[in-house]
Amino acid sequence: MSARKIFDAHFHIIDHANPVVENNGFLPEQFGVSEYRARAESLGIVGGAVVSGSFQKFDQTYLVAALEQLGEGFVGVTQLPATVTDEDVVALSACGVRGIRFNVARGGSASAALMFGTDLPSTRAGRPFGDDDIDLLVAEVGEDDAEAVLRTNAERFYRVGDLR
Repeated sequence: MSARKIFDAHFHIIDHANPVVENNGFLPEQFGVSEYRARAESLGIVGGAVVSGSFQKFDQTYLVAALEQLGEGFVGVTQLPATVTDEDVVALSACGVRGIRFNVARGGSASAALMFGTDLPSTRAGRPFGDDDIDLLVAEVGEDDAEAVLRTNAERFYRVGDLR
């Protein structure tokens, strides 16, 4: 076992006892809590964040079960539909869910929660930001939501007023 203590900030639990959805012909293999523990045992991991994959869509059953099995020090990052209620978010928080991820390409997420960013100067990006990325984003979210994602969501979030 490693002498270092590590927080694994991004890993997936794939439990085929719960819904797993094929994504462009890809269906991931089983990688449950026991497989994760076996693989990570020598790394010195003391906590981490289970991140929902696109292949899990909006299912929460696997995540709640995984967090219960993993125990203290582990949290969840999930995907939620735009229709999620405040009560559902509070219940997930009580189970250890601490973050939400959005998969723009798969749909169903609230565009009111998305904000554009360039990541300039893109120092470590495998593919740095390009001006045409704005067009790609607009194509994904649609023209109706483009202004919100490109400007007004951030104005509201950062409380800077209308910058038009």
